[in-house]
This record gives sequence, structure tokens and C-alpha cells, in this order.
Amino acid sequence: MVLMLPEPNEIAMRRRVLRMTQDKLAKSVGVSRSLIAKLETGQVDASYKKVKNIFDTLEQLETELGKTKTVTVGEIHNTKVEYANVSEPVYAVWKRMDRNAFSQVPVKDSAGRDIVGSITERAINRKLLELDSPEKLRNIQVRELMEEPFPTVSVKTSIIDIIPLLQTYQAAITSERGRPVGIVTNADVVNATLKIIQ
Repeated sequence: MVLMLPEPNEIAMRRRVLRMTQDKLAKSVGVSRSLIAKLETGQVDASYKKVKNIFDTLEQLETELGKTKTVTVGEIHNTKVEYANVSEPVYAVWKRMDRNAFSQVPVKDSAGRDIVGSITERAINRKLLELDSPEKLRNIQVRELMEEPFPTVSVKTSIIDIIPLLQTYQAAITSERGRPVGIVTNADVVNATLKIIQ
């Protein structure tokens, strides 16, 4: 008995929900991108087996996405946050970042109470290009290289919802009841997603 499959034009809608390109879906299924494109626009009738493989792949990816949606940033964030102070020498912060394998840290005001910015390896490297000696970083305070603060998200935010934000920012501060409690980065999201898929 041959089971009825969804209409081929449903492929495009389900693919977009998964934020996949035609090329990526084609590679996941093992067919050509042009076949996916033609099926989505109703320009071709493919074999039952090929269409079934496409829908089986979509279903598997949707299941994985569903699992990812149930994981929140509060389950994967790092609660031991390393902060810099605006008045600290960049050199000292850079050494701490290197020791702890951090590529970015939030920056607090001189009183150490409020988060007022961020400092990243990228900003430090840009400054190094301007200097004739790395030793000069000892005389530069964090406030001189500081960038805008990382955005803040609730610990209840799903990791799938934070991915677009982490395409723009290197990290996000996690908060609970309006109080900062941790930090989450792309590396945290990737590690958590890989564990789900395995």
C-alpha cells in the first residue's frame, strides 16, 4: 500500500520554517537543488521515493528543531561571568580573557555596579594594528576600546530564538527577574545543539 504524501508545494513552506535554502535541503536529501526548486513550483513530477525522502528529511529536521526550541538559554548559559571595569588597563583584561579562553567580556562602570559596555578580542586586535608595540596596551583603559553593551535576554528564551541575535552580537547577557545572571555565546548554542542532534 502506497501512503499519500503531502503536496510538493508544501516543501517550500516547511523549508522556510526551518530557515533552510533549497541547496541545503537538496544536500540533506541527496538530490539536486533544481529538483527541489521544480517541486516547489509544481514544474515537475518526481518519483514517489524521492518525494518521500524529501518529506522524511523535513520531518526529521522539524523534530530536531522542536527539541532545540525546548532548550532555553538558562540551561546553557555560563553563570560565572568575567567582567571588566572601565578603568582597568586593556592589557590586564586581555590577559584574563586569554587565560579563560573568552573572546569577549561585559564591562561594568567604575563603581562595578552597572554593565555599560563590552570589550572584545576584535576591538583589541584593531587597536593593536594602530600601535607600534603591544606594551602600549598597559597604558590604555578599557573605556577607550569599549563597545556597546551586549543585549540582554531572559533565561527563558529558547536557544533557537537567540540565534539571530548572536549573528549580530558576540554574546548576550542572560537575566532573571531583571537581574543579570549569566552570559551566552554562539559557542554555547552550537555545543547545546550538537548534543541534541547526536
